[in-house]
Amino acid sequence: MWYQFWDKLISFEKSYYARSNYVNKNTVHHKVVSKAEDYYWCSEAWFKGNSDKVFVRTVESFKTDKLNVYDDF
Repeated sequence: MWYQFWDKLISFEKSYYARSNYVNKNTVHHKVVSKAEDYYWCSEAWFKGNSDKVFVRTVESFKTDKLNVYDDF
């Protein structure tokens, strides 16, 4: 599970929200599923079901297209 992982220090609140959105939508980005919450191992369904709706909208409002995240998969 921890093979070839990367650790980052997130020091800005906006970066936290954008990266959280990126993690939740990663399965869609890689075309595994069309909706992230449909993938059993994805955190998106839990996030939407257990987080405050305002917080969910806040995280989902952050774009991920300008994140500089190394991902060779």
